[in-house]
Amino acid sequence: MTSELFTDYFNHVIVPNIKDKFPEQRVIVTMDNTTCYPTSLNTIDEHIDVKFLPPNITSLIQPCGQQVIFSLKNRQRNVYYTAVKSILRFLKVAVCDPGKCLKGILMTFNLYFHFF
Repeated sequence: MTSELFTDYFNHVIVPNIKDKFPEQRVIVTMDNTTCYPTSLNTIDEHIDVKFLPPNITSLIQPCGQQVIFSLKNRQRNVYYTAVKSILRFLKVAVCDPGKCLKGILMTFNLYFHFF
């Protein structure tokens, strides 16, 4: 997502919803600190004040998110190591058996199979 796209979404979706629910009231919108959120969001409407969380704090205030992130990174690491081991196994076969073509062995190796 780009900052232009998010600004357009903020102007045409978020601001009208806030104005419908809280007409003529000051509203504080709290957002995480992502690069696609421009700091100029505070100048869009005088009744809407946008506050950004400090960077890298989302997992601290959402303990459940910590476990999800940890599990995802752990799974990603295991999939990566499995793929690397498979590649090394194919390379070992190619080096040990010169009768087999290295290109043919690597062509049969499918990363999609290891990742999904």
